[in-house]
Amino acid sequence: MFMNFGPGMGFPPGAVPMGHPQGAAAPAKAAPGQPPRLQIVVLAGGKGKRMNSGAVPKVLCKFRGKEMLIHILEKLDKIICDDIFVVVNNDSAMLIQHVVNRYLQAGLNNVRQRIKYVLQLDVNGTGGALQCVLPNLDREKYTLVLNGDMPNITVPLMGEFVKKVVEEGAEMGLVSAILDDPSDYGRIMRGTRGSERGLFTGIVEKKDCKSEEERANREINAGIYLFSNMVLHTYLPKLDRNNQAGEYYLTQIFEVIRRHEDNEIIVYQIPREMNAQIVGVNTQVDLEELEKM
Repeated sequence: MFMNFGPGMGFPPGAVPMGHPQGAAAPAKAAPGQPPRLQIVVLAGGKGKRMNSGAVPKVLCKFRGKEMLIHILEKLDKIICDDIFVVVNNDSAMLIQHVVNRYLQAGLNNVRQRIKYVLQLDVNGTGGALQCVLPNLDREKYTLVLNGDMPNITVPLMGEFVKKVVEEGAEMGLVSAILDDPSDYGRIMRGTRGSERGLFTGIVEKKDCKSEEERANREINAGIYLFSNMVLHTYLPKLDRNNQAGEYYLTQIFEVIRRHEDNEIIVYQIPREMNAQIVGVNTQVDLEELEKM
């Protein structure tokens, strides 16, 4: 279900070239070294109950005087892409649109021409959110997936991540980081034996960790992903809800893919000095701590 402010019309000065120009032909898999045609999804449909922000959706809580979602959209305004999909839930849809529209009227031309809202009626996890967008993802493009509660993310981080995945000729990738306190983040799992030693094998959410060793793992999933849309169309429908939360985890897609084929999955681990850029906000304490970084 869409509510759209208007079709794409062009790019703003200073836009970051992360996608091909409008109208150019693109292969299902981008050639190494060539930027893919890019669509972007911002996940903003979660209930955010731990934020205790009353009627204000978590993504509209203010960070340094401005709503977290607006910080993200301001960064996306500098990125060349074909579409920006913002996933919202039924309770927050109208308020999010109202707040975003105030900023769009004052600028953000790239965002204004490309933004579309996708309604997630059943708030059933990040995988469920992306499934709502799936019918609108062009099989010949790539999709960059972001969380709406990550206000410190930067254009260079997104650009370098996309560049790395494309240069490796891969069809999917994710961003990871090493944190002193991995807290509620999903843990990056790597092989410990034989040919898989050190290689990415999957992601385990904190509540699904089965051992102290898994919980103590300090390499975390930042919640930033790039996928070939062909991969999403093939494997996103195969997610299940067999986990502690009873939700569709987007992170399960890597496990599903590994069961079916030997696709390369790029893990782009950022240096420690960039960790503040990937901090997500779940509580008021998280927000206060991020303000101090």
